[in-house]
Order: sequence, then C-alpha cells, then structure tokens
Amino acid sequence: MNALILCGGQSSRMNSSKSLKMINGKPAYLHWINIFKKIGIEPYISCRQSQKSDYQFTNFILDNSQDKGPMNGIHAAIQKHHDVAWFIFSVDLFYAEISDFSLLINSFIGTEDAICYCNKDRIIYPLFSIISPKIYEVINNEISKPNCSLNYILKNCNTKIIEIKNENKLISINSEEQYQQFIESH
Repeated sequence: MNALILCGGQSSRMNSSKSLKMINGKPAYLHWINIFKKIGIEPYISCRQSQKSDYQFTNFILDNSQDKGPMNGIHAAIQKHHDVAWFIFSVDLFYAEISDFSLLINSFIGTEDAICYCNKDRIIYPLFSIISPKIYEVINNEISKPNCSLNYILKNCNTKIIEIKNENKLISINSEEQYQQFIESH
C-alpha cells in the first residue's frame, strides 16, 4: 500500500497553501508524511508541477490537468503504481489522528473495492479512504467523464463504510478562521 497526500488545491480562501500550514510545529504535508512513514506506508505528494518546489520531498505524483480536482492525482497514482492499494488522504484534514489511519488500514481486508469513513448521516468522505486495484478499471473509465468524482465511484462500488465516532476528524480546514480554531483547540 502507498499513500497519496492530496496537496494540489489552490487554497484560495487561505492566506497560504493548506499543506504549508503548521501542525505540531511542522508543515501539514510533513506531519502527514511522518504519520504514514510511522505506520509503514510509502507516502507520495499529489500536486501540480508548479507547486512541486513548495515541498522538501522526493516522492511526487503530479497532476496532469486542473479540470478534475483530486481525481487527476488519484488517476496519475494508479497509472504509476497500478498493482498496490492507495491510501487517499486530503492534506487539510488537520483533526485526523494516527488511530484514524490505523482503523482504516486494519479494517481493510482486501475483498472490498475500497474503504472509507462516513459521518452519522452516512455521508462518505472519499478523501480519507483506501482504494484497491480492483477499482482502478472503474477509475480509468470514469476519468474521461465531465463530472468524475471519487465520491460517485465509491458509492457505486463494493465500498466498506466505517462510521467515524468523532466527526470533527472529518472537518477540512478551508479558511483562516477554521485554521485558527484548530490551533486554539490543540
């Protein structure tokens, strides 16, 4: 299994890139890289070519275009390493903890196409998921469609869904105000 840390967003509502915001004294992308390394998963950063110089890291999956959002990075990842499962993770899920990663990994037995978290209302969170090679053909077929999304794919495949106990862990940090609330709570 490899990990894909999605860092290709524009962070238009923030004063700087979300992936460069600090978590426990480190830029968010480094914080997540260290977590994945700690649990024995090889991490890759998904970003645009123009963002690559922002990161002090060597494993990159570069987005080829900007019109598909995170699906560009996911598609590029499965093209590069099509024989392994991918742990998909959005860099802006600042409240996630190592136990949340471990629960997904330990619950992924390989008979399912994917596994992801949901909230109490059963809304799934595709950018905190594991996808298996069994789903890659579906992704390859869907990527050319105008409204391609991992959410749609996971809803229409054999996806194991785990309800997360603390829904705050699924909150994306999308503004300076939300980031300050995160800092104050930690």
